[in-house]
Amino acid sequence: CFRAPSSSFHMAPCSRTTAAFNDIEVSFADEAESCYVSSHVLGLSSPVFCAMLTSGMAEDQQRRIEISADLGTKQQFEQFYKFLLPWSGREQEVDETNVDGLLAFSNYYQIEGLKLVCEDFLLGWVKKHAPSAGRFIQADRCSLPRLRVC
Repeated sequence: CFRAPSSSFHMAPCSRTTAAFNDIEVSFADEAESCYVSSHVLGLSSPVFCAMLTSGMAEDQQRRIEISADLGTKQQFEQFYKFLLPWSGREQEVDETNVDGLLAFSNYYQIEGLKLVCEDFLLGWVKKHAPSAGRFIQADRCSLPRLRVC
């Protein structure tokens, strides 16, 4: 598994600040439940989110982002969002269960650092497993040059 550098400092989130800063609703196609996240975290992490949330687009005006089923699920988005958080994101690990969702979201929202971590994980993965056509297609679709040549 690949993980960000570990931190021994853990602080429980304050419920007042959590409610105050989770100002964007994220809804998911074909799923009844939505979740609330911080526009600050999204905007600072991604140029795509930043543009969506500062340019007067519908997402900015409605304070709502819709995730298509083609991009991912609520569970995958929640895993992705955990990587974006300032402290707890350092404790997250890329593994076989989350790499595809993380890669899809980080590619779509142009979060190059997370894409690189996913590519590093997949490079190690293909050394242990026979690379599949699906992985090569994914490498091409997500612009992962090191994986395309494995």
